[in-house]
Amino acid sequence: MKRRFLGWCSIAALAVFAPPSPARADLRDDATRIARLWSAEGAVVRRAAPIFLENGRTRVVDLAALAPSSAAGECLTLAVVAPRTGELVVATGPKDIEDMALLAMAMGEGGPSRIDSEAGFASSTRCGADAERLGRAVLLQRASRTTIEILLARSSAALPSVASLLPERVTGPSAPRGTPGRSLEIGPIAARLARAEARARAEGAEEVSRTLQRPPGSGRGDIALTLAPGCHRIELFAEARSGPRFPADVDAELRLPSGQVPVRDRGDATDARLDTCVGEETRALLGYVGAPGAAAVHVADARWPLPEALPSRWGPRLRAAAFAALRRRRTPVPSGEPVAESFGVQGVTPVPLPVEPGRCYLAVAALAQGTARGMRLSAPVGARPVIDEVGQRPEGVAITFCAESREVVPLSVELQSSGGWWLLAAWQLGPVEAKLGEKASRP
Repeated sequence: MKRRFLGWCSIAALAVFAPPSPARADLRDDATRIARLWSAEGAVVRRAAPIFLENGRTRVVDLAALAPSSAAGECLTLAVVAPRTGELVVATGPKDIEDMALLAMAMGEGGPSRIDSEAGFASSTRCGADAERLGRAVLLQRASRTTIEILLARSSAALPSVASLLPERVTGPSAPRGTPGRSLEIGPIAARLARAEARARAEGAEEVSRTLQRPPGSGRGDIALTLAPGCHRIELFAEARSGPRFPADVDAELRLPSGQVPVRDRGDATDARLDTCVGEETRALLGYVGAPGAAAVHVADARWPLPEALPSRWGPRLRAAAFAALRRRRTPVPSGEPVAESFGVQGVTPVPLPVEPGRCYLAVAALAQGTARGMRLSAPVGARPVIDEVGQRPEGVAITFCAESREVVPLSVELQSSGGWWLLAAWQLGPVEAKLGEKASRP
């Protein structure tokens, strides 16, 4: 009897001190609870297979095919459920409505059949003849990639709201989201090309060339380019589709010869922009996706030639890497030969740079071999050190500084790489007084 009592005590102690089991209030459980409680009210509930949506993507759902028979009642209730942090827009309409009209409603034009999610769910109930307006729906995802559950129920009367079935999601009243208005029109292609060329010319581009491509109906393709030595800004524009002008989301990748880092644009902007620098004539392949159907694709290639101050003895890669750093930092283009050059490898390397007191300098560290996870160049001058630091496979870093009363400036170069090495070069820019005068004259 004593042993049995000790055994029960041990079990009780384990029950007290054991960690609690994980909660099962996940998305699947929420959808199951809605279906179960609606069924208990006498409704016939249909549940679609879960779908997955990325941020900014849409999905059209055929609700008419999912809906239960009209014999179950005159009311239709739609529930679209995502995780609590999800943000969805749902636009509904009759089964014969065009997908473009639903998309226009979801993307900003608004309307009585547009629903913005709250706490991760959106729902709508329509009865009688109005139930026909739940024939099709478009879902627009405004959060990160997530799973979405869709339930459609038919009943003789309105069903309990999703908010009452998932009370743990409701946090109290909130201000209405409102609507941002209809989507901005991307404008005619001629005007967009003219603006791109004007921007490049204003920034000193020597030439801007254009290429026209007629892609297949899939909206993707490849364009062969020949890049002259220098830095290039390649912009890809897709013509607007006919009908309502929805901005396309064109993504592009510039594939370069082996050993050179490819350039990608996978953002959400209407047009794609790729920046790269090459030290010699280079054949590249521009691949793109997301063009609206078979609409024409235009490529504008703006080029800034390599400065003569970058010595030809450096070779194509070093010259291109150094110019890329200068372009990114918008530093002045040097003139004449460098006053100092030094080589280094991965890790942190101090480089004492002899300088003339009262003069200003430009220093560039460019990758000569290998690939880098990060680069950093710093000069401890003045109250705060001058630093340029770049991650994600950089090609070079650049800084400008003034020596003031120093005769040696201890530069520091850090390269995060495996087997890479770099070249550091410095040019003299002018006296400190001239630099201060330039700053004073600026508005």
